[in-house]
Amino acid sequence: MSTVTDPYQPAESRYRVTRALLGIFARFPDLDVLCVQTRSPLAARDLDLMASIPYLWLSVTVETDEPEVCRRLGGGPSPAVRLELVRDAAGAGIPVQITVSPCLQHSPGFASTLLESGARRIVVDTFVDGDGSQGRRTARSKLAAAHPDWRNTTAARELYRTLVRDAGPEIGLGWSEEGFCGVPGRTAGRT
Repeated sequence: MSTVTDPYQPAESRYRVTRALLGIFARFPDLDVLCVQTRSPLAARDLDLMASIPYLWLSVTVETDEPEVCRRLGGGPSPAVRLELVRDAAGAGIPVQITVSPCLQHSPGFASTLLESGARRIVVDTFVDGDGSQGRRTARSKLAAAHPDWRNTTAARELYRTLVRDAGPEIGLGWSEEGFCGVPGRTAGRT
């Protein structure tokens, strides 16, 4: 759910289409995996339904822990609000994945923040590795103009190495496309 467009667009608060779809999924407890990818705190409204779907993973995009970096990009919910969604979902027993996609400028404590969030998986990605064309698509976008250093993957690779070093065995880690494909199915999704 949402590989291209976030299912929690502002219109969802009025039309509740995503909530209705989750209600349908909740009637089928024997499916394999449903991954709901979002960056919107509106998803918190549906945690009750998500918790009732045994094969659901909530995947929350948190590209940085620095609010100013988000503002420079033109918005979206603050990193603090997104991390609150992660903690609330994890507290409700929902398996949560954080996607640091693309990894943006962040504080030295970002890895610790991610590891302490309650997420069971963390995937790190870059503009180059994650756009499906080794950066050619990003090069044509407004993001490239907003981030003159967008081709530099050093910070993302360092974040990933820190996560690998500091994460316990209970947290799954992934890099770019391969990491996104690592959400476990129903038999491994909940404990």
